[in-house]
Amino acid sequence: MKRSKAILGGLVALAVGGFLIYSGVKEYRNSKRLVNEGKSAEAKVNDKDMTTGRKGLRSYYLAVQFKTEAGQPVEKRVQVSSGDYDSANVGGTVPVHYLADDPSICQVGNKAQVKWSTFVIGAFLAVVGGFGVVRQASHESHAAENPADETAETADASGSDDSGDEAEAA
Repeated sequence: MKRSKAILGGLVALAVGGFLIYSGVKEYRNSKRLVNEGKSAEAKVNDKDMTTGRKGLRSYYLAVQFKTEAGQPVEKRVQVSSGDYDSANVGGTVPVHYLADDPSICQVGNKAQVKWSTFVIGAFLAVVGGFGVVRQASHESHAAENPADETAETADASGSDDSGDEAEAA
């Protein structure tokens, strides 16, 4: 039962890691494009909010509104650094960088930055989860190949003091 839970935990970590790798690759490509091809604009800050996760980690967001070079209006809630959050004022403006072919892909700040942390976290989780699954599965297959080892372990654990039984019989 313990091994089944360990394998399930490993599979969950592997799945979450795979999803984060996928999301991280997408985030990396988009941020790389923002650095290389991004257009700049001034965005009006409509709102700002902070969320606190279960472990006390804070995430900062600005709701911004801007127009592209083509005059297309864009409204977006963007995650920002604590510094950008602190310096932004509702009703004020902040620099924004966007992709001309998809302005919903944007970053707030003086300069667009390549983002890769989601990918790294996903890769770490996938490796840990994969290692856990392989380790537990190989341990189970070893136990199946050598049932005498498992029987001996069980016998040692359950009947460690047979001398009392013999004394009663005599």
